[in-house]
Amino acid sequence: MQKMGKMKKTAALVMGIAFPLLHIVLQRMVYVVFYWVIYSIKRASSQGVSEEILSNQMQAALNNSSVWRVSVTALIFLLVSALLLSRTRKITLNADERVARINIISALPCLLLIGLGLYLTLDGLFKGLPVPREWVEGASKSASRLSAAGFSAQIIGVFILAPIAEEIAYRGLCLPYLRRGFALPAAVIFQAALFGFFHGEKLQMIYAFAAGLILGVVFIICGSVWAPIIVHMVFNGIGIVFMSTRISLHSGFWIATSGIGLILLILPLRYLLLKKPDCAIDT
Repeated sequence: MQKMGKMKKTAALVMGIAFPLLHIVLQRMVYVVFYWVIYSIKRASSQGVSEEILSNQMQAALNNSSVWRVSVTALIFLLVSALLLSRTRKITLNADERVARINIISALPCLLLIGLGLYLTLDGLFKGLPVPREWVEGASKSASRLSAAGFSAQIIGVFILAPIAEEIAYRGLCLPYLRRGFALPAAVIFQAALFGFFHGEKLQMIYAFAAGLILGVVFIICGSVWAPIIVHMVFNGIGIVFMSTRISLHSGFWIATSGIGLILLILPLRYLLLKKPDCAIDT
């Protein structure tokens, strides 16, 4: 019996990691393809140009293509996921077939508030708490690469495609598999840790881990992957607006910002939890 339990946990762990890992592998493959395509074009059109200038042109082109790489990766992952879902009934995008689901339309106001609250909370905390300068610079460079593609590209890649692909990978597929072998809190924490780890930049890793915890809780409460997708879209959408308009919440008001964010985050979560308490206590 103990051996069967270990095998069950191992299988749950392997399958739980498989889909986020697939997403990251596809991301790296897309990067390599973009790199060689851009390199070939630049090399052909820049005869006689020094390697230093060519390298700078390559870096600029790669930065400008960052959102498009995100979009292509998301589309490929969604196609692969759809193929897997169509081939087997053992894979679902629901928290648990036994759990009654909250209607997403009726929960939409709460989900919008949760997305706003999550953004304000994390933005306020990371502006007020001491964070190493190199972490901030790394996150700023990553944000600059995304904003370089323009507003329309960000809407397609960062606002629409990335949240759908990431939520299917981490909440829709990873979390349910982890729940088959681990207790609910451990499964939620582990998928959030994976979500943070695969974001790369140190500050983004912490940011994504905290967001992953909330998105995991939303998924468990609502029982549908569409719930964290909506929250994720709101979160990314607010970031896009702030980056595009160069508006930034003043760091001097970080306590008020994070406090308001926590209220907007906790109250809707509590309402959804009370609305369907069986979703939360089922493990």
